[in-house]
Amino acid sequence: MRKLFVDADSVPARLRTIIMKASSRTGVPAIFVADRRLSDLESYKQKQIRETRINPRWIEMVVVPSGPDSADDYIFSRAEEAFLCVTHDIPLSCRLAEKGVKSLSDRGDVIDEGNAAERLSLRNAMYAFREEGIAAERTSPLTEKDIRAFSAALDRLIAAELKNS
Repeated sequence: MRKLFVDADSVPARLRTIIMKASSRTGVPAIFVADRRLSDLESYKQKQIRETRINPRWIEMVVVPSGPDSADDYIFSRAEEAFLCVTHDIPLSCRLAEKGVKSLSDRGDVIDEGNAAERLSLRNAMYAFREEGIAAERTSPLTEKDIRAFSAALDRLIAAELKNS
């Protein structure tokens, strides 16, 4: 069984909980990678998880040395172990797509070999527009619709992996 990697620095706590529950429900290992300890992951691992439906057996937290892209580099170096990476980081998603690993954004969008170049191009264009003052730098807050889309896409991708393994 391949693993689900989570770029935990870029994924909101509410979605990390959804990932932990899905991992526990399906028995798919979830590896959360960040350059610092995340209190929500630590608290779930310390509780007896009966009330939260999270089994710590399937959850792992990896703390990498602090530095630019250190979590990304850790995930990328282990891409062959992964079938999916949850991240908001488009450049990481594109790097993983080159190795055949799909990425899931916090909005439920899947990035793979077929659309990675387009997504990176759009991200770079928007960055250039913001640098020139043409576009405002705004990330809309996560909505309930986004959370449902994320959860549904995660369930779909895990089900496909379980079917193929």
